[in-house]
Amino acid sequence: MNAYSTDLRIKVIEFINSGHTRKEAVEVFSISLSTIERWFKLLKTKGTLEFKPTPRRPHILDRQKLKEYVDANPSVFIYEIARHFNCSNTCVQKALKQIGYTRKKNRKDIWKPMKMQNKHL
Repeated sequence: MNAYSTDLRIKVIEFINSGHTRKEAVEVFSISLSTIERWFKLLKTKGTLEFKPTPRRPHILDRQKLKEYVDANPSVFIYEIARHFNCSNTCVQKALKQIGYTRKKNRKDIWKPMKMQNKHL
């Protein structure tokens, strides 16, 4: 979901500061009361209503580097790979599937290439 614009945030705060109640602001602007409360808290603590986009981790892995890393560390866990490449576990899982690696559950617990079938291509 996208964040509300700073202009809207300012309009809502000014609306309430001009004598209207927060419940009236909820009705007029079609936003939740908890959102308004969060904006007042943000204004009080930070002094601004500007929103900061949340930082995202990169979601594109170099498949060759991933393959080399897994070959060099065959018993590594997905979360360790994700930490090494600074990405999410899901990103690693999808990339491993794309390069044809699957975890084989045996005593050694290592990553092995799987045989690709037409349905995987």
